[in-house]
Amino acid sequence: MGMDVSGIKPTSEKGIYFRANVWSWRPIHSLMAMANARNKYMLMTQEQWESMDHNDGAGLQTQKECNDLADALESILKNNKELREFGFIVSAKEDEIKIRFPLTGDDDEMAIDIRNGSFVSNTKTIPTEYKTSPYSVSLSHAKEFVVFLRECGGFSVY
Repeated sequence: MGMDVSGIKPTSEKGIYFRANVWSWRPIHSLMAMANARNKYMLMTQEQWESMDHNDGAGLQTQKECNDLADALESILKNNKELREFGFIVSAKEDEIKIRFPLTGDDDEMAIDIRNGSFVSNTKTIPTEYKTSPYSVSLSHAKEFVVFLRECGGFSVY
């Protein structure tokens, strides 16, 4: 089970289709929210973003929108410190981006709690057993999504 992302007007084979299972889509979807927030919510509406968490065909309609999102995601993926500030953990050993929640105060493991698409700031320390999230995506798979965005001509999530 997962998200099938189809290009609307692909310009190459890489823009035809992108697939993420349910465990890897959530971090990608959360990264899109982070990108949108960094760009003053100009990349997509809240409704568009929320709909992309369901298999109902939501997405971006133009290549320009996709390029803008790709630029924002690429910038985020290059900056591990910023990822940590927003609650993602990047493991260089495992090429993995992981959502960490509930909250923790460790310098190496900043965290977010995702509630209704909102990021909650790092405000408290919690027991270790609550720090792990099953949601993760490899850094290379997240970068594949950026490549897909640059070549899809708009997309729909099914």
